[in-house]
Amino acid sequence: MMEQNHPRYPETRRAELLEPLGGTTVAVGAINGLLAGAAMMLFYSTVYWALGAGFSLPAREIACVIYGIDALVEGGHAVAMGLIIHGIVSAAWGILFSSLLPRGASNLTALWAGLIYSVGVWGVMTYGVLPWGNEYMRERVEVLPEWHLYSHLVYGFCLLAAPSLRRRLRGGTPAARRPRNVALAP
Repeated sequence: MMEQNHPRYPETRRAELLEPLGGTTVAVGAINGLLAGAAMMLFYSTVYWALGAGFSLPAREIACVIYGIDALVEGGHAVAMGLIIHGIVSAAWGILFSSLLPRGASNLTALWAGLIYSVGVWGVMTYGVLPWGNEYMRERVEVLPEWHLYSHLVYGFCLLAAPSLRRRLRGGTPAARRPRNVALAP
C-alpha cells in the first residue's frame, strides 16, 4: 500500500503525522523551547538590569532552587546553574507544546497557541511550582508580577517558530524537495 501525503504539506508522510512523540516532535520542541527560553531570559534580565537589580538576577533566582538564598550572592556558578535549569525547563515546556500543536499548523496558529500556552505555563510556574519549589524567587516575582507574565509572553511569542522548525528538520522547504527535471543518462 502506498503512503498518502498530507494535503497541505505533500512532503510529509502520513506515518510521521501519526507519531505522537516520535520523529521530529521532540527535537523541534527542545530546540524551540531552548530558543524561546533564551529570548525570555534575555528579556527578563534586561528588565531587571533596567530597574537596577542586575542583569544576572533572574538566573540567580532560578538557582535558588539548588543553592537557596545563597545563590543571590554566589559567584558565576550560581548564574550558570540558573541558566542550565531554565534551559532544561524551557526545553521540556517546548516539547510539550510541540506535541500539542497540530502537524499542519501555520505560523499564525502557532503564534496564538504559543501565547495562550505561555499564559498557562506562567500560571503553573507562578502558582504551582514557585510556592512549592522556590520561595525566594516567588517573593521577588510578587514584587513585579506583570514583568514575570510579560517574560512568559515573550516565550510564547517565540514558540511561533515550531511549524517552520518542523518543516526544516524534515528536510527543508517543500520547493527544495521537489523533483528536478533532470535527464538521466541511458
